[in-house]
Amino acid sequence: LTEQQALEALTTAPARLMRADDMLGSLQPGRVANFLITSGNLFAADNVIYENWIRGKQYVVNNRNLPDLR
Repeated sequence: LTEQQALEALTTAPARLMRADDMLGSLQPGRVANFLITSGNLFAADNVIYENWIRGKQYVVNNRNLPDLR
């Protein structure tokens, strides 16, 4: 499974299966804004999820402005 295929399996494929791909599954004008903001490649072992946006509302998971103390 490539990263592109995995990303599609998490986004556009479920939207298409639910017959909601006109509203979900990708970021386009007029669609529901569900997305993540991360430190880099979503599939990288050291990736950090900073924000999870659901229906256009921001949810901070890890504050980007705090130093990483690892």
